[in-house]
Amino acid sequence: MRGRNHAAEKYTSQFINALFSEATAIWRSWSATDEHALKALLSMAQGTLGSIASAGIFGGMPGPVSRGNVSSVEKHVAALCQLGEGTISFYRQLCASTAVGAGKRRDRRSAGAAGIGRAGNGSGA
Repeated sequence: MRGRNHAAEKYTSQFINALFSEATAIWRSWSATDEHALKALLSMAQGTLGSIASAGIFGGMPGPVSRGNVSSVEKHVAALCQLGEGTISFYRQLCASTAVGAGKRRDRRSAGAAGIGRAGNGSGA
């Protein structure tokens, strides 16, 4: 039990660094600085954490995946494919996980999340 507790804590403490590192690398791909990327990314993350605190994990989920916006996700996939397999693979994995979570929401916005799996995995793009 203790090992699972520590591993779970790492998802929200340690692994968030991996998300920021990947996102910052994407920003650098168009010559943005790490400083500008971090400032923008921290602002978005803080907003998301506030939404999670007030509406719960699934209720506070922002973005096109949670809304079932397949068109936006397909555009992301096309853009990220240019950055290499590691980047697009990571994005697809996160889309799939997010779509599962979005499907647990009890509102109409989550109904379209099922289509994200196809876009996030490249078969819808």
